[in-house]
Amino acid sequence: MFPLEYQVNIHHNDGAVHKYALVENQNDTHLVVINPTVVTEMQAYVSRGGQRDDGLIALLMDEAMVLDRSTGALLPLEEATDVMEVSQFAPVRRAAMLRKPLPERHLDLSGEDLAWAFGLEIARRAHAS
Repeated sequence: MFPLEYQVNIHHNDGAVHKYALVENQNDTHLVVINPTVVTEMQAYVSRGGQRDDGLIALLMDEAMVLDRSTGALLPLEEATDVMEVSQFAPVRRAAMLRKPLPERHLDLSGEDLAWAFGLEIARRAHAS
């Protein structure tokens, strides 16, 4: 079963206390956490489909946060994603991969490229019939 180890309480100078459910402690430098209100939903996904459940990955993609262990501060999304990419748990790594946008690729097609593709499609259709 996917681990939800402990509850993490972060006390701020203004007296506020933020509570999280600990997903992973990364070498005593970062804590991967989720909001305690989604723990039941997360456990339902795990029991339904295990660590490969798409709902679990989507939940972690949306809900996982990373705390700096020494300060208790939440890391910005980009830094948190980098930390999640090196997780020991595959669902956390997959969630991090889905957070990153795909690289942009621009393909400049010439008339020759289109003619070549058209010729391939004609040959494929001729062979299929």
